[in-house]
Amino acid sequence: MAAQPLSPWAERFNELLDQTDIYHEILAKDSHRHSGIAVEFPRRDPKFYNDPLHGAEANTQPQNGIEIDRLFISELFQRQGFHGSTTWELTALNRFLWVSNQYGILTGGHLTDDNPDVAQAAYRNKLIKIDETRWFEFLQKHRWYDLIEDSPVPTRAGSWSVDNPTLWATLRASIELADRILKTLILERHSALETILFGRILYWRNIPSMADNRPFEDALVLLSREMEVELAASNNLDLWQSEFSMLPEEQKTIEMVIILKSLCPYLVFWKEVEALTQRQFWSFAPSLEAGEAWGQSLSTRDYNLGFVNSELLRHLCSGELTMAETFMLQFQLMIVLIRELMHSLIAARYHLEGSPEGLEEPFIDFDAVSEIGAAVESRIWGGRFVIHPVANSVPLSTALVHWPSVYSYGIRNPAHAAFQDGAPVTIERYPALYLAKFFVEEFWQNPSQPRKSDRHFGRKGLFQSSTALSNGIIKTWNEMTVNETNSDEWDQFDGAVVGAWRENQYVFWRDREVWYDNEYTRWASTPWGMGLLPRQQVDSFGAHFAERDEFASYRSPAMLVIGYLNEPGMLNWRDRNEFFTNLPIGGERDSKWVYFTIALPIRTTEQQRTGGEASMRLFIYKPSADCAAVVGAGLDAPPTVELTEPERVDPLWSRREPSVLYNPFNFRHLREEPSQIGYLRLVIDILDYVQEIQAIVSGPWYWEISRCTRDLLSQRWALMAEHPHDHHLQWAKSWDFHVPDYDPYNLGWMEWNYLDSQWHHLPNASSREESPQYSDFDPSDQDYAHDDTDIPGHPPSDTTMPDASTGGSNSPHGLPSPIDSSLSSSSSSSSSSSEVTIIDNFRR
Repeated sequence: MAAQPLSPWAERFNELLDQTDIYHEILAKDSHRHSGIAVEFPRRDPKFYNDPLHGAEANTQPQNGIEIDRLFISELFQRQGFHGSTTWELTALNRFLWVSNQYGILTGGHLTDDNPDVAQAAYRNKLIKIDETRWFEFLQKHRWYDLIEDSPVPTRAGSWSVDNPTLWATLRASIELADRILKTLILERHSALETILFGRILYWRNIPSMADNRPFEDALVLLSREMEVELAASNNLDLWQSEFSMLPEEQKTIEMVIILKSLCPYLVFWKEVEALTQRQFWSFAPSLEAGEAWGQSLSTRDYNLGFVNSELLRHLCSGELTMAETFMLQFQLMIVLIRELMHSLIAARYHLEGSPEGLEEPFIDFDAVSEIGAAVESRIWGGRFVIHPVANSVPLSTALVHWPSVYSYGIRNPAHAAFQDGAPVTIERYPALYLAKFFVEEFWQNPSQPRKSDRHFGRKGLFQSSTALSNGIIKTWNEMTVNETNSDEWDQFDGAVVGAWRENQYVFWRDREVWYDNEYTRWASTPWGMGLLPRQQVDSFGAHFAERDEFASYRSPAMLVIGYLNEPGMLNWRDRNEFFTNLPIGGERDSKWVYFTIALPIRTTEQQRTGGEASMRLFIYKPSADCAAVVGAGLDAPPTVELTEPERVDPLWSRREPSVLYNPFNFRHLREEPSQIGYLRLVIDILDYVQEIQAIVSGPWYWEISRCTRDLLSQRWALMAEHPHDHHLQWAKSWDFHVPDYDPYNLGWMEWNYLDSQWHHLPNASSREESPQYSDFDPSDQDYAHDDTDIPGHPPSDTTMPDASTGGSNSPHGLPSPIDSSLSSSSSSSSSSSEVTIIDNFRR
């Protein structure tokens, strides 16, 4: 079967499709596969999304349930992935660019009528002048290595070299900006860079007032001048003085108009940077999985090698980006260079200062996270820059994530306040206009801002959202809003950016006013609207089951059934009281139980997954032409670097514990011996329970769960007959649960009625011509609570079940299973087409 064609948004942002954990079935329910980030109702083009649309062209309202379901689940995905924002909101931030006060405001290239020649002509006159001869020596072309890929695992990296004129022309703009930023930090004696170069590194445990808070025994701290003063005062100690801090004070005062006073400290910084980067080199990282960081670094005792992800450069060299997108990626490339340089500087200090082998990077000033690149980036810019939708896609938006937070990479100090409940996670949005200014000469020559690095290089913070941690995670992000704290200081460019945002808000809510709120309220009250994670995990489990990947298929039930990190599953089956408290009560519409009933793979032993030989990739790095020439003239550089990179494994999911099974309906033994039958019995008990208490349930979901459970029971019986001693190690032929199609005008709500022993369909509910036929199973048979052989449809008693549980499965009300009891072990074929059956008479 041919692969589905991609929708326009999926085509432009196709790296999203590499992330299997974001896929959900609704994105593939029509003739095209969708991205999950498209702007719909009103519809927007994936490139010219700032175009005004009118009339039928705008497509302002969904026409059917599938379109409604896809819209709402996609916008849930967007708000989660984009930290509180949707795609249509973010598109407004790329509408305008700034090139100079002479030219005023230009458009970012996302209007069909944009003339790129006009913007390019303006920028040619105003862009920063690139002068490679003035760069730091460690940034120059002769410090770059070529990437040569020799890998059994295909990637899109291929070979990359600065000898390619197009590639080098792309790199030059970002390197020029990185050089200017670094020299500005030096000239202005920025505290973060001063700390990296001259701050004291010592063991955390050797600071008496902080020793008890160390995250691990050999943790190191890197102390800023400000922290040294604070520690000296609190511990009644003499202030520690670095060589730099003991320079005469008049030599530390940097003013751009007094060159002599600035020269000495400027050279002190400069020489220290040059000394620590004598063996700093650069190259290209292979294509990484979607969402991976833009940069990496490798440090040895002999050299430091910083990598730039080739996917970033692939987009920049493609010629397909708009001006706004180009500035976003060029800026991000500069950020990567400086971020990775900070890692190299610390590694060089470790080497020059004789530090023991194997030490982790230090925590700066007792930070929450040991991650030097992000720690310095946050001190310079106010946070860590992140590209959305994913790191190696065409960019949609640049976010500044306040650092540290629960989402920060690196080695954590778990006791830090940043990881405790109530801690804020704050996100800012950087409009493309503010990123473009760094590439314009007028910014650097503007005398009204003599100290460029002040206020995080003039950060505005116009668009923010802040959300508090709850139970260690964020389930729902607060929306992005305009921060008007300093609105009296806004200039015409700030006003234009905010105006574009507000105009976009008005247009979308105007076009959605008639239908959106009502449709969303109806959808959110159903199992379809339970949230993004459940929908993703149901689809993910089905995909991994089809691949017979037991290791990968564990993640979905871990999320929904077992629990993950600090979160229980949809229902906490380890606590009987909590479990029943969270089941629906009579007359209540609660659908947590729906997603709890996803199937579990059964393992009797622990599993671990690591990168193996078959998945290892070999990358060879050799000096570029300029680098080889300098090496031949005496530069101390390795002739070849070979890296073998094993498959990346998320450490949180690299280990699979043996299966567990809790059945709160078993009042003798809450925890049972795990088995496939045992879990299916728990599903049966839940179906039985919501029926017995007369909960209002979604008919389409109830019948689909029942059908799938019956089908799996039939398959398990057949496997038990065919493999009596190892059936628990055999895969069922299929797990074909499918999320029912959403129909807003036929939701199928139903409630069990004892008077006529039938399901009654509530208003706006589907009607079945007749209730399913009933079995003759006798609910008074108490053996059902003691022996697996009395589960409805169990094979003959001479069939052994070595992994079966000895616990009961009956509900506390003594109710029988709603699954057809007429199944037999000889029926090995799927019974998915058969009508599900329930019990005729309830004996209370």
